Amino acid sequence: MGVEGLGVLPAARASVTYRPLQPADRDRLMLFHDSLSAESVYRRFHHLLPHLTRTAADAFTATGAGGRHAWGGFVPGADGTGQALVAVARGEPGGAGVEVAVVVADAWQGRGVARRLLGLLAAELCREGRQRVYLDVQVDNDRMLALVPLQARRCTLPPEEGLLRIYVDPDAWRRLLTGGAGP
Repeated sequence: MGVEGLGVLPAARASVTYRPLQPADRDRLMLFHDSLSAESVYRRFHHLLPHLTRTAADAFTATGAGGRHAWGGFVPGADGTGQALVAVARGEPGGAGVEVAVVVADAWQGRGVARRLLGLLAAELCREGRQRVYLDVQVDNDRMLALVPLQARRCTLPPEEGLLRIYVDPDAWRRLLTGGAGP
């Protein structure tokens, strides 16, 4: 079922609310993941992942634990009550630094939602003093590459398996994403 099936289509003046994900968002996250096209899932996870398990959804929504960060973009649900998730940005610490990733519902792509979420995430990483931040991006993912301007990136080459590992200065990236607005 696509996002259209959930009744969560972008309206001309649709208002997206941004906030950190919480454990209570687990079911929303699972429903959101199930609504993504195969291409959107592939762009985010670099392989097909038809369903997000409860265990994986619990890990994605366990923010703060171990330095994990996750922000969501929410809109009113189809029935007018509750909220539907239309985008997620995640920062996961690891040996190489903090890996950042984002996925946006197909119908909401190209509307600035990813830029806003990544700006919020970058600001949070700056506040924590994180210096090693990277994204693994497919070499042909032009939309994602456009969100990491050349001024903010340093790639490790050669790209392996069609992926670029792009290291960014989180503060420079935040300024580029937010037009210079403060954290």
